[in-house]
Amino acid sequence: MKKKNSKDSKLRRQPPTEKIEVVYGGGGIKGFSHIGLIAALEENNVDTGVHTGVSIGSIIATLVANGYKAREIEAIFLKEFGNIDPDLLGKTLRWRGLKRFLKAGGLIDFSELLKGICQRYDLKPQPNLRIIAFNVRTCEAVVFEGTDYCLHEALTASCSIPGIMRPVWYGRNCHTSDEDMSHKPLDVLVDGGLHHPNPGNFSEHPAIISALGFASKLPSRLLSPADFLFHMIELFGSTLFQWCFADLEPDHIVIKVGAPNVGIVTAGLTLKECRKLIDYGYKVANKEIKRAIQQKLIPVKKSKEC
Repeated sequence: MKKKNSKDSKLRRQPPTEKIEVVYGGGGIKGFSHIGLIAALEENNVDTGVHTGVSIGSIIATLVANGYKAREIEAIFLKEFGNIDPDLLGKTLRWRGLKRFLKAGGLIDFSELLKGICQRYDLKPQPNLRIIAFNVRTCEAVVFEGTDYCLHEALTASCSIPGIMRPVWYGRNCHTSDEDMSHKPLDVLVDGGLHHPNPGNFSEHPAIISALGFASKLPSRLLSPADFLFHMIELFGSTLFQWCFADLEPDHIVIKVGAPNVGIVTAGLTLKECRKLIDYGYKVANKEIKRAIQQKLIPVKKSKEC
C-alpha cells in the first residue's frame, strides 16, 4: 500500500506508444457501463496496460487485470450484483447497537461479499492492477499496487461509502475480527471516490478514463420512493459534484459511459436495465475509441490475440 496525493504524478504530454492505461471510475450501480467500454476496447483491439479502479471500478479493474473478458465480466456482474443473494446480503447488515455502529463506522459490511467474489473467481493482486482508496485519518489517497497486499481488503476499502459501509481499519490482518480495534493508530480507509471519482492523476501518460458521472436527467421510469429521493438529490447536486471533482488532468481521454438518467445508488434495477447500461456504455465508448485511434491517441495491437 502506498500513500499518494495529486502532486505525486505528472502527466507526460505525449500519448503512449505501446500500451495505454485505463481508469475505471466510481459510480455505484452504473458500474455496469464499464463493461460496455471493455467490450469496445476488445473489439477495437486496443493495447491496454495498467488498469486503475476506484469504488465499483476497482472490481472491474481487478477482473480485467486477472484476465477476464467483457462477456465473462458481464456474466459475473449480473450474477453477483444484478441478483444479490438475500441471505448473503443479510450477513452484511450487522446492527449491534448505536455504540457499536459508531465504532465500526458503518452499517453494511461489504467484505464478506467481496471476499467471496475473490475466492469464486480466483482473483489475485496483479502487476498491472491499481486500486484507489482514501485515508480518512490523513486525508490522502491510498494506492494499492504490486502483488503484496490483501485484495479483498483493498476492494472493500475502495468501495466503502462513508457512513453507510464499514471502512477498513488498515493495519490489522485481513482475518482479524471487528472486535479487535485496539491497535492505534489505524488508517481508516474508505471509498476512493473521496479523492476523486476518476483518479487519472496516478497515470504516467494520458489514459482512457471510463467515467460514470452523476445523474443529470430524470429517471426513465417510476422508481421506488427511496430510489427516487436519492436520484433527485443526485440530480440537483450534480452541478456541485462536478465542480468539486473537476478533471484532474486535461490530457486524458475521458469517455462518459454512464447513462445520465440513472443514479449511482439506484437499487431497483432489473437485469434487463443492467444490460441496457452495458449497451449504453458500449455505444458511447466504441464511437470515442474509434475516433481516438484515428487520431493516433490510442495504441492498437499489431495482431489480434486468439
